[in-house]
Amino acid sequence: MAEYKSGQNVFNKTGERLWGVYGEQNELIAVAALNQDPYSKCANVGRVRRFYVSAQFRRKGIGKRLLKEIIHYAENYYDSLVLYTDTEEAKLFYERTGFKRVYNQYKITHEYSLKSV
Repeated sequence: MAEYKSGQNVFNKTGERLWGVYGEQNELIAVAALNQDPYSKCANVGRVRRFYVSAQFRRKGIGKRLLKEIIHYAENYYDSLVLYTDTEEAKLFYERTGFKRVYNQYKITHEYSLKSV
């Protein structure tokens, strides 16, 4: 997380946060971040960033649980969440978790509405 180390992005604005998940040996096994979205045309949009689960810990529910925590936290600050991914595996993961695919949006491939209809 070069942006964090350099101070360019320290996740300290309202509604921002950085998560780390540690394993039994106190090793970092997953990370994720939430920022105010700088690309959205709408206000109150959060961006899921730097979502990563170590390969050996995938398909164990860690990513799903972490994403649910992000969504729960974001409900207090945002109307929707967006993200950008370019891998098929990640696209399927997000879609299974309720994110909808978005087309023709700059730096956005998926969106999740936090507003109840």
